[in-house]
Amino acid sequence: MLAPPSASVLLATIKGTIEGDSDPDSFILELIPHYQAGPLPSARLNKACLLRRIKDAIKDQHSSRCITAALIADHVEGDAA
Repeated sequence: MLAPPSASVLLATIKGTIEGDSDPDSFILELIPHYQAGPLPSARLNKACLLRRIKDAIKDQHSSRCITAALIADHVEGDAA
């Protein structure tokens, strides 16, 4: 039987990218010329939002202000920040 995760694991930072069903090796190479040419709205692709503002993040996605909202956990009392 596995032991439950410790608090240090629960407070760890998880970073990553989800590419869906695309092949990152070819997809990123395909995006570079679009970025260099200017038509790629990279500023609208992702937006960082605090978790407590999730409703704003959802509104931004629905209104096309961003495509993906990356949620950042708020400061939790007792965190060593």
